[in-house]
Amino acid sequence: MSKGIKLSDGKNISGRGRLTLKEVDSIQHYYGLAIRKNLSSVEDVKRAIWAIYFHKLSTEDNPQHALCPLEKDLLKKCLHGRTQNPNESFNKCIWERIPKTVFVGIETLKFGVMDAVICFNDGYVSRIKVFEALGIKSGYNTERALLIIDNKRIFEAERIVNKVSLEARNKRRSLKGKWINRI
Repeated sequence: MSKGIKLSDGKNISGRGRLTLKEVDSIQHYYGLAIRKNLSSVEDVKRAIWAIYFHKLSTEDNPQHALCPLEKDLLKKCLHGRTQNPNESFNKCIWERIPKTVFVGIETLKFGVMDAVICFNDGYVSRIKVFEALGIKSGYNTERALLIIDNKRIFEAERIVNKVSLEARNKRRSLKGKWINRI
């Protein structure tokens, strides 16, 4: 931040009611989301970026949310506090195989749970051992596809860990900024 620089109203750029490090981080975060969520359209990127600024300017007396997104699943991440513990993660593996909305018999349920346990613990490649135990020889394409699924799963897990790490860094930077602004 440019400490000590006075604006036209004679006040500093940072401080109460001004542009703080927290606000800069927030705008930066939403700016990145606007770009990543709208890769196929420059106009959609522009609209999303303007939505950020109008949203930030919005007050109760003067709401400015006309450009804010209205998607069906806008608050979907908030439903479970945006967290997923290991039990929820495992349950998700089961529900991918056996949706809760569909009734299945006990044998199908057992099969789905066993497959979820194997894939959750040892990865999708471990299905090859099951095939071998059943006397089924898996081909090159099957093995390659299962390996790709596992690699994609590992990549996604690492991406989420890196995202959490980035959020922690941003929070530390924000807290550091608050401390500096008090001085």
